[in-house]
Amino acid sequence: EKEAPPRQSVEDMNDAEVAEGVKLTVERYKNPAAVREEQAKQFTNLYVKNLAPNVSDDQLMAAFKDFGGITSAKVRADESGKPMGFGFVAFEDHEAAVKAVEALNDKESPLAPEGQTLSVKRFMDKKERNRAREQAYRERQAQYAKYPNLYVKNFDDTVTEQQLKELFEQFGETVSVRVQVDPFTKISRGFGFVSFKEHAAADKAVRELAGSRILGMRPLFVTYAMRRDARRQQFEDMQKKRMPRGGPMGGPM
Repeated sequence: EKEAPPRQSVEDMNDAEVAEGVKLTVERYKNPAAVREEQAKQFTNLYVKNLAPNVSDDQLMAAFKDFGGITSAKVRADESGKPMGFGFVAFEDHEAAVKAVEALNDKESPLAPEGQTLSVKRFMDKKERNRAREQAYRERQAQYAKYPNLYVKNFDDTVTEQQLKELFEQFGETVSVRVQVDPFTKISRGFGFVSFKEHAAADKAVRELAGSRILGMRPLFVTYAMRRDARRQQFEDMQKKRMPRGGPMGGPM
């Protein structure tokens, strides 16, 4: 029986010459997700959202410079030069970026429209944003599968998540309450979602609140929220029903 060759470490194999003038490059395998997570922990670039229309690059720089050295600060504008309400700040080191996020995120600021808060978060490239959206979607779907989720609309744009929570918790314990807001103005869009812990509580809320005017002038619309794939299937079914028998209109000329 042949003896197994001695195991060689990465350090032994790396940079070893396998042929004249040819050397190996050997590195330990790194999980891509772990690498991305480690890089994210050392971020230096920030995405700043909900800027007032008159904020300039210099004002953005001035608001962040006290946290540490900055390599650039830029307010994004469209092709006509009109500010788009967001910008980017790049720090020289990670610690300064963290301080800025902790001090300014979700806080009222002269940079934001009056009465509104600034959004200051780690900058993510398009691929990372897509991954984050997909992850958030999966988490929501898992929650919806576990807990009954209601879709609520037609309430006044002054109604807050706390008010919505207080109204629906009369019927049972809620898991989450969310009011959808405009991403730029932060004003409510008049609809949201309420997840209950128990189906009986959700059923009672639908029966008692649907059609009421307790949250505004319009009758409240309360029903079970449909998952995205179910909504898509419903839309496709409706489209098929609208098509005339025999398939699409048209034929040989």
